[in-house]
Amino acid sequence: MNKSDFNLESANILQKQSKYCSVVHCAYYSSIQLMKYILLYKANKTDAIIIQERDVSGEGSHEYMISTVSKFLREKKHPEVVTFLKGINDLKKMRVKADYEEIQIDDTIGRNSILLSEQSNKILKKYI
Repeated sequence: MNKSDFNLESANILQKQSKYCSVVHCAYYSSIQLMKYILLYKANKTDAIIIQERDVSGEGSHEYMISTVSKFLREKKHPEVVTFLKGINDLKKMRVKADYEEIQIDDTIGRNSILLSEQSNKILKKYI
């Protein structure tokens, strides 16, 4: 869980330094790392099980984590599953644009990525 917190802290520092592409990257990975923590320590999966289930599903690692954590939240009757899914998928789209597309990533996108990560992480931390 520390990695998640460190990445969100890094996103905030980078935002102040106007390094917006890196802000989005760190904000997204903060949520990804928190999802991995939940899979390992709350859903009681091992790395080997995660790899096996991901391979069987045909999903990429991030898609697998998002869908599996969403299922976990549904099983726990979490009322914010839809909010989590929308937020994490919007954040993922931002991260793809920031990392791979030749577009301008600005202050607003940086701030929005931090807010989406904080929102997603707040939902996830209810199960830690």
